[in-house]
Amino acid sequence: MAQIEFDSVSKVYGDGTQAVYALELTGSADRWRLVLTPKHAQLGRLFERIVIRGSQADIRTIELDQPDGDHSEMVITRSSLAR
Repeated sequence: MAQIEFDSVSKVYGDGTQAVYALELTGSADRWRLVLTPKHAQLGRLFERIVIRGSQADIRTIELDQPDGDHSEMVITRSSLAR
């Protein structure tokens, strides 16, 4: 399996991402998971972490975990325009 590299993430999300979030990238190019955890307390009061899952260049889900225990998940599918 091909491993994803943090350099690729920086190209997509910008170099400033690592200044604001601790990044944890796992999986392969076909099935990857990126966890963003806020480094600053001010941002941490809004959410505990963001989990982005995908395959290749496609994002499939975005999850937000909030400090009060709330959890939101957005599932991204191809629109009818992409057919």
